Amino acid sequence: AEQRLSSVQRVEALGRLTGGVAHDFNNLLGVISNSAHLMQRRVTSPELAAPIAATLRAVETGSRLTQHLLRFAGRQSVRPRTVFLAESLPELGELMKSVLGSRIALSIDVQPNTEPIFVDPSELELSLINLALNARDAIPERGQVWVRATNADRHDAVGLPPGEYVVITVTDDGSGIDEATAERVFEPFFSTKSSEQGSGLGLSQVYGFCQQAGGVARLDSTPGLGTTVSLLLPMKNARSTEPGVLLPAEGASLEGARVLLIDDNEELRQVTAALLMSYGCAVEAFSRADEALRRVLRSPDFDVVLTDVLMPGGMDGVALARRLRQDLPQLPVVLISGHSGDVALTDGFRFLRKPCAPEALVAVLFDAIKTARAA
Repeated sequence: AEQRLSSVQRVEALGRLTGGVAHDFNNLLGVISNSAHLMQRRVTSPELAAPIAATLRAVETGSRLTQHLLRFAGRQSVRPRTVFLAESLPELGELMKSVLGSRIALSIDVQPNTEPIFVDPSELELSLINLALNARDAIPERGQVWVRATNADRHDAVGLPPGEYVVITVTDDGSGIDEATAERVFEPFFSTKSSEQGSGLGLSQVYGFCQQAGGVARLDSTPGLGTTVSLLLPMKNARSTEPGVLLPAEGASLEGARVLLIDDNEELRQVTAALLMSYGCAVEAFSRADEALRRVLRSPDFDVVLTDVLMPGGMDGVALARRLRQDLPQLPVVLISGHSGDVALTDGFRFLRKPCAPEALVAVLFDAIKTARAA
């Protein structure tokens, strides 16, 4: 038990570290992305088109990497839905079969009366694919993988917050791993595979998915016999709510829009302002939320506010948004952050994740302005 506690504490510490690194890295990606998009809009030379496109593809790859890190840290925004495992697991089983290949048999068993769970379906799918990949690599020749879902009993839920849970187990009859390795498998970038086989983020994604869903991932393995990974996930309950989805508006235009921009990162603030101006916006930018608040209260001549969430000083982006909602309820606020988990703190304000594609930025700002004018 003491050894397991030490392992959990190490993983939690790594989560805090990777979350902070991912936030800073997202700011850097935001500068690169906005600069490249700005160049793409202004440069007509065919010779520059290819390197700019390559830069944007690299940003997308880097963004996916930071999303994995934020999932591990429990800071990645998710879209939870009610998932009925009796329906979804057989469908996901087809994906797992394609990953496992013909040499490994797959068995899926959802126990009768298994309750629905409230999770992000895409993250559940990714977790099971990652577990299938690990099982495939652990089985040298022919073998078997079993996926089983049932309502968890009290013994399963030891150490979790009070509530009811469902447990999904993925078991393989592969080579197994030793105790020292088992203690580290959920750490990001830890892998028993060669460096050519990937980044080592598969099981850390599984860990982050379960943590953010309000559950836990556990692993039991015996060398020579196989491995079982258990995903304990909260049952769907009356308090769980399905989030809405904002669809981009057709013909969205920001021509003439007056934008108040707040971001403490100077380079990102400057390049975001330049990008917005390229879309026809008039932009006034600040590095501190309290300074921006004084400006807008003195003369509220803006159509929309775009603010970072995490900022130094006594006021962050969420506090600014709440104050503006109170004093200037007709002025819409859009929050943007490299910590996607900040969406949980945004009190229903529109939210964008850094780095953000210009199309998404334009769509959200346009929708905010349009909705405010129609009110």
